[in-house]
Amino acid sequence: MLGQAIRNLLRAPKRTSLRVLVIAASCGALGQELALRWAFGGTLAASWLGHTVWLQADPIDTSVVITTLVLATATVAELDWLSARRRVIERRTLQAIGWSAGGVVRLVAWEVTLLGMAGGLIAGVIDVAGGLVIAHRLPAGMLAAATAVAGTGLLVSLAGAALSAVRSDRRASAVG
Repeated sequence: MLGQAIRNLLRAPKRTSLRVLVIAASCGALGQELALRWAFGGTLAASWLGHTVWLQADPIDTSVVITTLVLATATVAELDWLSARRRVIERRTLQAIGWSAGGVVRLVAWEVTLLGMAGGLIAGVIDVAGGLVIAHRLPAGMLAAATAVAGTGLLVSLAGAALSAVRSDRRASAVG
């Protein structure tokens, strides 16, 4: 099942890349905010190429990050829905050759899980690398932030898939 999910994602590299990019970008914003708060106590003063860098946590930053995550979830839902529409014949074929509805759902769940993990891991790695470059050290809070970011990537992907499924059910009931 996992192998089939990977092949399905690789078969449509543009759609897959776009979904991973949306997840990684939104989770990267969360990672920067968490790292600033958890690893650097809300304030970071460092130098970058000879220039002073000063970052301070602000409540408005948290609301911007939450908004970004909500918009990313909606975008992933839309992209999942478009992908599902394009692949409806493929899924019907799988059911016609003996796949159960549960098997098709598990395949889609694997795809969504892989997308979320990829986006979250990319964001976590970039956040850790950014922290190392700017602070020249790796505080323990940075690893906690990277772990939270990876988990959030999975949550964004799963929430997007759930919204996509709700939208598909509404369309099906409106047509049928």
